[in-house]
Amino acid sequence: MLHESLSLLATVMPSAVTFALYAGILGIAYIYRYTFVLTPLLYDEAHTTLSFPLSEFAGLKYWALYFCFVARSLLRRLPFLGQDGISPARKDGDSKEHVYTIPGPSISLDIPFHTSASDLLRYNRAAKTSGIDTLSHPLHLMLFLSAATEPAMLLLLTKRNCPMDPIGGVNVRNRFEVVEPDLLEEKLRKAVGPQEEGVVKDQKWIVKTRLDSNLKMVKRGWEVTIVVELVSGTNVLYRQFFTFLQFAKHPIPPQQEDRSNDPAETTPTTSIRLLPTDPSLWAALSKDYNPIHFSSTLARLFGFNSMIAHGNHVLAKGLAKLEDLDVEGIKSMEVEFRRPVFIPCELDVSTQNGQGEGEVVLSIKGKSSVFARYRK
Repeated sequence: MLHESLSLLATVMPSAVTFALYAGILGIAYIYRYTFVLTPLLYDEAHTTLSFPLSEFAGLKYWALYFCFVARSLLRRLPFLGQDGISPARKDGDSKEHVYTIPGPSISLDIPFHTSASDLLRYNRAAKTSGIDTLSHPLHLMLFLSAATEPAMLLLLTKRNCPMDPIGGVNVRNRFEVVEPDLLEEKLRKAVGPQEEGVVKDQKWIVKTRLDSNLKMVKRGWEVTIVVELVSGTNVLYRQFFTFLQFAKHPIPPQQEDRSNDPAETTPTTSIRLLPTDPSLWAALSKDYNPIHFSSTLARLFGFNSMIAHGNHVLAKGLAKLEDLDVEGIKSMEVEFRRPVFIPCELDVSTQNGQGEGEVVLSIKGKSSVFARYRK
């Protein structure tokens, strides 16, 4: 019986080894096929052009990028394997104190941009914009495009020569500009509208991202800005500035920032609730799966008390509760994230409108967490 069992095992073994070998080769080929388009990010060139549309940044492409995010962040924390991070130099001739530059050429990335009705649906579901036409509401339009183009910024952060820590940064301030509002809305409505039989939708858009070479020294580290533009042909339709705090210790910390532009005190008009399930709704569009938004344990490793909300998502939900805002003709909005919004929580929403401008404040127990100022 033992002899027969050994003979059967000897017969089966080559087949099992061959099957495992073929399965391994096919698995590697499958992964390579879908992630090969990301290899330009591994080069040290200042400018990178990716060939696949931003809408296809999902599945294996995303998880390969996420692995690089985590690996780079961990390597920066190992003294014997650490990579060079931000090594600023003082900006020559600049009169402003604590203004520095990142030495070397500015890094940038271009990628085709497509959008669809499903993207708009994801935004509306996350922001709960029931009864609001997102594409004709300037503030929601800016936040929708910010989320839809955010993966391009994540790709830029993954470039081998990017000095920023992909996971260790926190978004502290954003600025949004609608440069060609009529043309932008027209093209977006065609993109998200129903597909006509025999007609191919023309979406020759490019998302252009670049790391601003200017740095600002602040109390807890360096403020770094990434510029993202949505371009059609030669027209810049939309532009945004993401400012991140890269944590660092300074020998002599700068003075506390001036808060003279703080929002005026207003009475809350409504409120919103944020639940632990909310970050996944926003990440479905923005692809921002930074662990500080999903795990309280991992958030504590980066110095937070609990998991924190996506800042733009907080603002989007707040705006959805303000139905009477006069936003006609608004072309720009500046957003400051004053304090982390820990989940779960409830925020009061207040607003103040003026002639062609206004403010929205989301606060917890009277302390502003998100402050937005918009104007024509």
